[in-house]
Amino acid sequence: MQKPREISAPVQVIVEGLDTEKFIEVFLRDLKLDNIQLQNYGGNHEMRIFLAALRNAPEFKERVQSLGIIRDAEADATAAFQSVCDVLEHVNLDRPVRPEQFVGNQPRVGIFLFPDGSRAGMLETLCLEAIGNDPVIECVIEYFDCVKRKVGALPNNLEKARLRTFLASRPRPHLQLARAIDAGYIPCNSSCFDGIKNFLRSL
Repeated sequence: MQKPREISAPVQVIVEGLDTEKFIEVFLRDLKLDNIQLQNYGGNHEMRIFLAALRNAPEFKERVQSLGIIRDAEADATAAFQSVCDVLEHVNLDRPVRPEQFVGNQPRVGIFLFPDGSRAGMLETLCLEAIGNDPVIECVIEYFDCVKRKVGALPNNLEKARLRTFLASRPRPHLQLARAIDAGYIPCNSSCFDGIKNFLRSL
């Protein structure tokens, strides 16, 4: 299980997994937000224990002014939001009424669900939207059409598979998601990312 890092900034953002952590790091750097510390809680089933440990850290009450929680909506944004709210209630923190709303004081608390707080999906959903006009996307669609005809089924997580297939077409196909953004393979200036940028600024 992941353990919280020592608190070193007044704004704490806990994120789901390494890909999301590295992805958010890119935007924090571009937005010049240096008062935010990322904490990776691992998988969603680990959030409750992780947040309880962070909440109980001696410096949490003294230093933390804002807390952001970022995770994928996955198949059901409403259920994902409720799951996070249940965790917040378990650790005696204020719970927002809706995603991207901030409540409470010392710390203020907000939740962001990829892709946009209301739709099913994940970080990869936004990335696919950002590259939607790239001509290679047509090849990606044709590839998975072929897979379905030949195999009779598609990958369980089709959005992740489509994004990895797209990245395989780039000059450096081995790059992880955040490095692919750094390389310009996924345009970080796309309006698709305005929601998460605004959330980070609001913290």
